[in-house]
Amino acid sequence: MGRQADVLIIGGGILGCAAAYYLSKRSVSVILVDRGPLASEATGATTAGLTLQNRTPERFPFYQAAAAYWPTLGDELGIDLGFAQCGSVTVANTSEEFEQLRARSRALQALGLEVECLGPAEAKALAPWLTDDLAGVTYCPADSFTEPGLPPQAFVAAAERHGAILLPYHPVESLKLDAGRGFWATTSKGEISARKVVNAAGAWAGRIAEMLEVTLPISLDPLQAMVTEAMQPWLDRVVLHASGKLTLKQNQNGRIMIGGGWQGKGDLDDGPKELLSENQANNLQVACASVPIIAELKIEQKWVGLEGRSPDRYPFFGEVAAVPGFYMLACAHGGFTLSPLLGSQLAELMIEGRTSFPMQEFTCKEFLATLGRRMS
Repeated sequence: MGRQADVLIIGGGILGCAAAYYLSKRSVSVILVDRGPLASEATGATTAGLTLQNRTPERFPFYQAAAAYWPTLGDELGIDLGFAQCGSVTVANTSEEFEQLRARSRALQALGLEVECLGPAEAKALAPWLTDDLAGVTYCPADSFTEPGLPPQAFVAAAERHGAILLPYHPVESLKLDAGRGFWATTSKGEISARKVVNAAGAWAGRIAEMLEVTLPISLDPLQAMVTEAMQPWLDRVVLHASGKLTLKQNQNGRIMIGGGWQGKGDLDDGPKELLSENQANNLQVACASVPIIAELKIEQKWVGLEGRSPDRYPFFGEVAAVPGFYMLACAHGGFTLSPLLGSQLAELMIEGRTSFPMQEFTCKEFLATLGRRMS
């Protein structure tokens, strides 16, 4: 007979785990499956920065709404998420970079974000570990970060308390729609039937959609990151760079997490995932140009996680018009930050038929134009 649920979620990254929590919290029976361990790909490669000052003005309301969940999310889920609202600095090494930061800061200030432009002396007084080769920084006290591994675990634990069933190592081999009866998924370990399906498969979301003859414009983005040896706490801000190619923060274990969207190598067919040495060197160069002490630290761990990317970097979100009951929740740029907003809004859409946040404005435009139903 197999397992049965109201909703089958395919994909156990942080978006799928968040959806499982918000749906099960509202008494929807949920089964979540993943091809491997939960939160192991794009979610596993994140360095978990929750930052606003690096967003463009048109995207800022999206991330601002998501950021509002994080200060109390740990209390809601019943787990300390290692959330730290420590503020962030964005480093400009040249006067041209600093002028670019000033312009963006003015636009974000007009939208209500507190951002300060600091010259070299003020910047060094705020963060003495910054480089001396500095044109200035922008400082946002509202920015924060969390421990990368804890929020997915917390969503999973809370979802299970509400009755959700989580099944890692259950790759979906086929997915079919039986008109009037819902969906049938065949996994490597048995069949699952559900009235509705959420495709939260990230980089693999296109392959899941193809099983229902739906084509999604997804490109693959293998993201690499690094972690240094442990040190006593000293990096008391999130560090970004005007180039947009750096994020630094120190986790609870004292290790410095280094990322910034640099690409590695990987594919969807379980081939080897590798760091590109040139991109690793470039990432470290930007890090050292911002915080010189990074050059003295030993890199202890490196990894690559596969992220799916939509054409405009907005998520595929909502119901597929041609396949009623088939919902998308995938390929969100900054999906870690966005996860509580996207998970809660998907639950609203599936239960109430609309979203309280204007998701229509922040969903992949190509998806909406060709495949998606309206959300209001």
